[in-house]
Amino acid sequence: MPIIQHLIVEEFGTFIRKHSGRLQVERLKTGEKLVQAPLIHLKQVLIASNGVSISADAVRACAEAGIPIHFISGTGTPYASLVSVGLVGTVQTRRAQMMAYND
Repeated sequence: MPIIQHLIVEEFGTFIRKHSGRLQVERLKTGEKLVQAPLIHLKQVLIASNGVSISADAVRACAEAGIPIHFISGTGTPYASLVSVGLVGTVQTRRAQMMAYND
């Protein structure tokens, strides 16, 4: 299985689910597995099409692993991102630390 760091899903009618420590992309109608990406290697998920579904378990697994999920339109315009609440706190903490250091 190849190492996938950036999972890009751009096919209408596909479904992203969590399965045994991996994200699995499959066609909804046929159940055909298109790609599997171990969570340990993933840096981000990019959903680049209408008609792509993602399970709550997959969203939670990404959030727990600190993997952002980005949504872009067919023209490449970003319209949403899901980022772990834990990461937001970490960024805010780091910024506060840097500001305190500079004072």
